[in-house]
Amino acid sequence: MSKQISKRAEAVLPNLTHLSTKLYPKNYSQFFQSAKGCIVTDVDGKSYIDYMCSFGPIILGHRHEKVERAADLQRVKFGDCLPGPSERMVELAEILVGLHSEWASWAMFQKNGSDATTLCVRLARLHTQKRVVLRAPNSYHGASHIWMGGRGVLPEEQAHQLYYNFNDLKSVRVAASKAGNDLACIVVSAFRWDFFHDLELPTHEFISGLRNICDETGAVLILDDVRSCMRLSVHGSWHVLAPGVHPDLVAYCKGIANGYPLSAVLGRNYLRGASQKVPSTGSFWCNAVPMAAAIATIEAIISEDAISRMEKSGIKLREGLQLQAVKCSLLITCSGPVQMPLLTFEADRREKPEGAGPKLEDWPRISLWCSVCAKNGVWFHPFHNNFLSAAHTPDIIDQTLMVTEKAFLAVKEVFGSDTYAAL
Repeated sequence: MSKQISKRAEAVLPNLTHLSTKLYPKNYSQFFQSAKGCIVTDVDGKSYIDYMCSFGPIILGHRHEKVERAADLQRVKFGDCLPGPSERMVELAEILVGLHSEWASWAMFQKNGSDATTLCVRLARLHTQKRVVLRAPNSYHGASHIWMGGRGVLPEEQAHQLYYNFNDLKSVRVAASKAGNDLACIVVSAFRWDFFHDLELPTHEFISGLRNICDETGAVLILDDVRSCMRLSVHGSWHVLAPGVHPDLVAYCKGIANGYPLSAVLGRNYLRGASQKVPSTGSFWCNAVPMAAAIATIEAIISEDAISRMEKSGIKLREGLQLQAVKCSLLITCSGPVQMPLLTFEADRREKPEGAGPKLEDWPRISLWCSVCAKNGVWFHPFHNNFLSAAHTPDIIDQTLMVTEKAFLAVKEVFGSDTYAAL
């Protein structure tokens, strides 16, 4: 079945987007037919324990009963794409503002993370009447022309951007100084999630420093919380990563509606005027079903203690992986929040100290490890952070660790133990 669908796809689909498995190791499926909880099933009937959660949107588990019931009720009884916004839009905005009442006073809704982060920059430039955006050079903030250069993007569309290094406050001050009186905003991800790099949590000093620079210059502090949305806290990732420090704008997406297409921007009251003036619309941005799903998702995250459950399962998984690696005398790094883990092999890093790209030969150990996991029904990504959902129960973690043990043994058999593993 999969070969037939792939052949058909080649004729009419030149690009399978970020969901393409073309660059993955062997044993990964491309087309799927169903999902429930944390189990996904491909068109050939093979099932996986899913640690990508569709690249993050699935936070409670696929087809969560309460979310699906709310979405179905809105769709069947009331409708989705209406002549104007539904009450769900107002209700959801009230919920989000209430969860961020220390600083936010309004919300706007879009469909994708790129929509939200790009809108944040437009709002900042409109309010400040300045041009320069400060950002980390390799941090992914979306696929719009602002964020990704080359390949059809004109150089001038990437103009007026200066760069700093994550967790390096001095580099931010240098960049801000270069911007002079033309600094519109500083954009920062909730934590460092650059591709092909270990995940890195922010220091409180760094986040506080960004806040101070924006206060000093009048620039807008933009938090990209798209990827980590709702996984660390319903009050925003900085609620736990940088307590007491608040942005001026935050971009949300991913887990906000458990798989339904929705993103949001929350902002401070002083930016309300800009939010009323900026052209910001899409044919489906006010659809009611995703908003009904988001309301149910947030309620379930809170009532079902989903974040704590993800954290406990994430700790169990991380400790199990580290123990297995030690037993095989392999040195690994498990980085990032436990709800969004990334595993790397130190030997892969040492063989490519200058960094590696998306080529399997650049990451031979993690590629083999992931391939063995996939063959045995566990879906990890080799160089993007993974995601846990509330459906990843302790029993699922135990099943996962039975497979990852085979994967570590396979790496040891092919590459041998790390002679420096005890260091």
